[in-house]
Amino acid sequence: GAEGEETFGYYAYTFKDFPGFDLIDKHTQGGQGDFHMHFDEFDILVDAKNYKKGVPSREREKIKGDLLNNHMNFAWLVSLNSTIDKFDKSPIMFEWVSTTKCICYINHLLQYEDPSKILRIAWFSCKELLRLIEDNDSEDESELTALKENQFKMNNKIKNVRKIIREINLNIGIFKKQIESIDFELKDLLEIETNQLVESNFSLFNNWWNENIIPTTEESILVSTEIWFRFKQENKEIIKEFDLNPDKFRQFIKTKLPMTSYSIRGKKGEGSYDIKGITWKPKPEEEEKPKTKKIVKEKEKVVKVKTETLKSFYLNEKEDNEILKFYQEDLLNIMEISERMNIKPWQIVSLLMKYNIIQKRDESRGYDIYKETEEYKQKCVKK
Repeated sequence: GAEGEETFGYYAYTFKDFPGFDLIDKHTQGGQGDFHMHFDEFDILVDAKNYKKGVPSREREKIKGDLLNNHMNFAWLVSLNSTIDKFDKSPIMFEWVSTTKCICYINHLLQYEDPSKILRIAWFSCKELLRLIEDNDSEDESELTALKENQFKMNNKIKNVRKIIREINLNIGIFKKQIESIDFELKDLLEIETNQLVESNFSLFNNWWNENIIPTTEESILVSTEIWFRFKQENKEIIKEFDLNPDKFRQFIKTKLPMTSYSIRGKKGEGSYDIKGITWKPKPEEEEKPKTKKIVKEKEKVVKVKTETLKSFYLNEKEDNEILKFYQEDLLNIMEISERMNIKPWQIVSLLMKYNIIQKRDESRGYDIYKETEEYKQKCVKK
């Protein structure tokens, strides 16, 4: 500022006895620094800074650009009360910006007992450097000088590229935070929508459950798959609309009863499970019927086939037994077994008929679903 320029101007008059000295104020002209100090031997471009904290690197870049765009060999960046970024190891430091141009950095000038003496030391140092510049400026070394010039230009280009990369990284950081904010807002929206969907699905399921299922103290067991098929048959449109599947349905069932009511089928803990303490709610016409003594049937004997007892299998011993297990023990329907075993539904029905599990084809579990498939309809057309 003006105060710093005035202070430097006061101490610069230490050169008044130097041949040809003249201090020219240039602070109103862009790209010329604050002063030009003219001497018979050489000129110096000067920038004076009165910063309380360190002089930042942008001021170094600025004076570097000013020097490269002027005819002078030297520029001084003078910090009156603080140090200069990256050039603060000693009172006076130098940086070559080309083979013929050099910047002199002067740190906290006013902290020294005699600031004028520091300025004179800087001037004599520049005079010695000028002699080196002139000694090297010969035709024999013109090629070496050109290489050095190119090296300086390359260094400056690299510094500029690094500066651009820093700015890009800064912008990437800002964009990353903005993307994270957008992602957070989107997750919030999805959570709200999901909660609403779950609530609407749960309400739908809850109403159906209350209309069809009742608690019981009798030793009654319902299978989750059985409940799912009945719900599916009565709510086909809703299942399509809300994309319900057996897994989601099982989660709904778990919200209705304590864990002690469940007995998971299968070794892996996946698929259907038995549910104790509930039964189907009787329909109005069933309630009017007189109560009859409950006849407990013996548990149906599971059919297994062995090579010794039967030489003729429908598919082979392993697959026949696996299908029978899925149907009788796991209570899967023919469509589920077809998907697991990669076997046609009609083949499974034929196998069940062969082993007298069913007497008629349409008695097989899931046959009503099979009848709605394209495969079944095409078979009917061929007949």
